[in-house]
Amino acid sequence: MRSRISSVVLRARLGVAAFTLAMLPFAASAQGARPDSVELAEARAVVEIMFPAAERDQMFATMIDQVLAQFRQGIPAEAVSEPGIANILNTYLDDVPRRLAPLVPRHMPHILDATAVAYTNEFSLPELQEIHRFAQTSAGRHYLASSAKLVGDPAVAAANAVYFADLQQMQQVPLRDLSGKIMTYVQDHPDAAAKLREGS
Repeated sequence: MRSRISSVVLRARLGVAAFTLAMLPFAASAQGARPDSVELAEARAVVEIMFPAAERDQMFATMIDQVLAQFRQGIPAEAVSEPGIANILNTYLDDVPRRLAPLVPRHMPHILDATAVAYTNEFSLPELQEIHRFAQTSAGRHYLASSAKLVGDPAVAAANAVYFADLQQMQQVPLRDLSGKIMTYVQDHPDAAAKLREGS
């Protein structure tokens, strides 16, 4: 039973980490040469249209809720057939938005600015200007502002639910093995167990 519980918890943690990373598809690297100021201004204007400052917190909160719901749908029934374990897992997942709430706003400005830098690395100034012109049209503004919301579209949600189900099915054996190895190691190394308790 301990092995099964550990496997469920590990699967939940890794799954939540995976979908949390999926929330931030624009986490681009800002390393490299300093971008041209004109190019950067164009890129920032595009990113601002894509994620309007007044709406971005709600956009990402909605996206987190949507992907979390899709992740739940992919959890195998046998993994939570025990009501007590199901309750623990559901409580853990229910609390994910609250735990992410302070994290996303703190990092989002840097991530979005890094995205603008990435745009300058990928596109030339004439291309950025053309993208910006498109972004200022009704269709362009709608396209960019809606692109992050499409994760909640029924077709995307259905595809993601199947993906999460396959992902969790694929993880069952390796996570069970990982859980067993960790538990064995902790049992064989009381000092490690003490450190883990101190850090919990």
